[in-house]
Amino acid sequence: MLVSIIIKTLNEQDTIGLAVESALAALVAYDGEVIVVDSLSTDRTPEIAAAYPVTVLQLVREEDRSCGVGGELGYRQSRGKYVYMLDGDMELQSEFLESAIAYLETNENCAGVGGKVVERNLVGLEYISRERRRPEDASSNSVKSLPGGGLYRRQAIDQIGYFTNPNLHSYEELELGSRLRSHGWVLARLGMISVFHRSSTIGAYRLLGRKWRGHYFEGSGELLRSALGRRHLVSVLREANVYAISAGLATWVLLGLVVVGVLFGASRWAALGVGLLWLLAPIALMSLKKRSVKLGIYSMVTWSMGLVGLVRGFFRNSAIPTAAIASRELPKRTRENGH
Repeated sequence: MLVSIIIKTLNEQDTIGLAVESALAALVAYDGEVIVVDSLSTDRTPEIAAAYPVTVLQLVREEDRSCGVGGELGYRQSRGKYVYMLDGDMELQSEFLESAIAYLETNENCAGVGGKVVERNLVGLEYISRERRRPEDASSNSVKSLPGGGLYRRQAIDQIGYFTNPNLHSYEELELGSRLRSHGWVLARLGMISVFHRSSTIGAYRLLGRKWRGHYFEGSGELLRSALGRRHLVSVLREANVYAISAGLATWVLLGLVVVGVLFGASRWAALGVGLLWLLAPIALMSLKKRSVKLGIYSMVTWSMGLVGLVRGFFRNSAIPTAAIASRELPKRTRENGH
């Protein structure tokens, strides 16, 4: 089999149909398969997916939910020479898959290739901020990781031991890229659209709350812990800017506490005023940098949650990435029953 497309889902009943149909359309010219991995959705996502000619796997335990578990579980079930990782709110472009396969066939040292992710619903502070951070729409035969998914070579994945780390609640693609490059493989990006992404339309702070409850902010700590003593540790520290941001924020807060503590003995009002200015200074700087007060405040809230999450994630219990994952395969349904 040439290509396996793994689709990760969690409560995506409004988009899973488009995701599956785009994957099936991309495989028309190839010997391939589609594997949907559902993280115990509470909506109709799994039954809609099961109405298509695909394999639907579902976690058994809610505590196993993570950003890395879907890719790894799907990979263990897959058979393709090449494996594409797709989110359930994305639409894969057939032209990209064709070009990605051709690229991997002619570049034997390349472990994976990605493209440009285009947001369908560019609303809310989170997605506006994310769009500004995306790489330019340009091809490159040497990138650090493939955010937004990509097509990977099974030979390379088998060499490094596992696909995506099931312990990670974020940064799973960065971790995968770091491990591949530490073993001598390269990653590439084509200057063309790979997927369209349907962004969530809920409010930015509601989205932050959802991420917090889903342990997303703990991913940086989990990533750091998983890389300790491994050859890709240096690249992880260098490429995940959350560590530099968290270190800077922690230092700023500690210095502020020291300054306020020193002033408090002389004048409580002076200590209060300096403390307030100390807190507002980084927000003001970020607002100027982003040319938006809303984005400046949002950045500081996100960074603060990231700092706390880093500490919590580092001490979070984790399993061996290759440990068994409790799952079940759902029976296929007719399209009439599925919709």
